[in-house]
Amino acid sequence: MLVNKFKICFPLATVGLVSLGFVSNVTADQTKLLGQTQLSYSNNSLNILQVQKRCSDPTKQGFNAVRVEAFKGSANIISFKLQYGNGKWDTLMIAENLKQGSATKWLDLRGDKRCLEAIAVIGKTSNNSSNRATLKIYGRR
Repeated sequence: MLVNKFKICFPLATVGLVSLGFVSNVTADQTKLLGQTQLSYSNNSLNILQVQKRCSDPTKQGFNAVRVEAFKGSANIISFKLQYGNGKWDTLMIAENLKQGSATKWLDLRGDKRCLEAIAVIGKTSNNSSNRATLKIYGRR
C-alpha cells in the first residue's frame, strides 16, 4: 500500500515543481531591466535615463508598470517623470526611502501598455549612505 501512495505522490510532486518553474519563467520574461542611473547627494537631483530599446509598436513592446531598485547605496526618491513614445511626459509622485537591496512596488502607468522613451528620477542619495545610490529601473509588460 505504501508503494502505491509513493507512485501517485511522486508524479504529482514532479508536476508541481514543473509548474512552479513555468510560472517563474513567465514572470521573468515580462520584466525587463530598462537601465540604471546614479543619484547625487544634492536635494532634488534630476537624473534622466534614456531607455535603450525604443518601441516601434507600443502595443507589442510597451510597459504597463515600472519599479525601481536601490542596487547600491540608499536613496530618497521623490518622483518619476516618464516620457512616452508620443513625446508627452507623465509624473508619478512617490515619496519613498529605499535602502540598498530594496525596491518600490510596481507603479502602474496611466493607460494601457506604454512605450517609454526616457525616465527621470528626482531624489538624492541618503545622507547616511557611504555610496552614491545606484538605481536599477525595471519595466513590466
